[in-house]
Amino acid sequence: MRSVSAYAIKSRRIVLKGMDVLEIFYESLKDENFEIQNGDVVVISSKITSMEEERVVDLSTVEISDDALKYASKTNLDPAVVELILTESIGEVIGNVNKSLLVRTKYGIFSNAGVDTSNVPKGKALLLPEDCNLSAKRYHERISSHFDFEIPVIIADTKSIPLRWGSMGVSLGYSGLKPLLDYRGQKDLFGNTIKFSMRGIADNIATIGTVAMGEIAEQTPFAVIRGVEFERSEEQKTQLDLEPEHCLYFGPFLKSLSE
Repeated sequence: MRSVSAYAIKSRRIVLKGMDVLEIFYESLKDENFEIQNGDVVVISSKITSMEEERVVDLSTVEISDDALKYASKTNLDPAVVELILTESIGEVIGNVNKSLLVRTKYGIFSNAGVDTSNVPKGKALLLPEDCNLSAKRYHERISSHFDFEIPVIIADTKSIPLRWGSMGVSLGYSGLKPLLDYRGQKDLFGNTIKFSMRGIADNIATIGTVAMGEIAEQTPFAVIRGVEFERSEEQKTQLDLEPEHCLYFGPFLKSLSE
C-alpha cells in the first residue's frame, strides 16, 4: 500500500524582498530537525519566490489608466491593484465579480492575475514570479546539489476552480519530474483500455503541499511531499495550460456563444 505524507516546514524568518529562499529553507530544515530523503518532492510557495525575485510593487507609484478606473468601479478593487492586474494579464479580460477580475495570464486564467496584497507589507502588492519554470529549475539544481541527490521542485499557488467554492493548489512551475502521468493504453480493473486519462501529478502534489502549508499566517512556505508517485525528468517542455477552445469547461461554453 502506497503511503503519502506531507510535511510543512516552518520558516525561521518571514521572507522579505531580496532574501535567499533556499538559505532560509536549509536553516528551517535544521530548526525542524527534518531530513530530506531520496524520492521527496519539495513544494515552495510562489509568494516567497516573488519576494526573492523582488516582484513587490509600491502601490503609490502605480500610474492608473482609464481602463483601470473603469474596472475598479465594477469590482470595488483598488485602482492601483487593477492597473497591475491589467499589466500582468496578456490583454484578455474575461469578466468580473465583486473584488475579482478574471483575466488570462502567462499561467492560464487567474483571478486578479495572481496580484496579491495579503502577506505583504501594507501599501504593497506582490506579483507572480516572472518565470516559474526557470525559478523551479534554479531551486531544483541548487537543492539537488546541496543534498547530493535529485530532488524535484514545484512552485505552487492557489486558484479558484470553475463553479466551486474555495481554492486549490496548482503548479505554476516544476523541475525534476514529469508534470503529467499518461495512463492512455493501460488496462483498468476490468481489462478495459484507458483511452483518455492523464493525471496532473504536478498539480496534485501542489495541492497536497498547499494543504500542508496553509495560506494565512502559518509561516510555512515550504512543504516536503514523501511517497508520491512521479516520473523523473529534466525536461520542462510540457505545457499545462490549454487554449480555451480545447478546454472541457470553456470549449462548449464558447461554442454555445458562437452558435
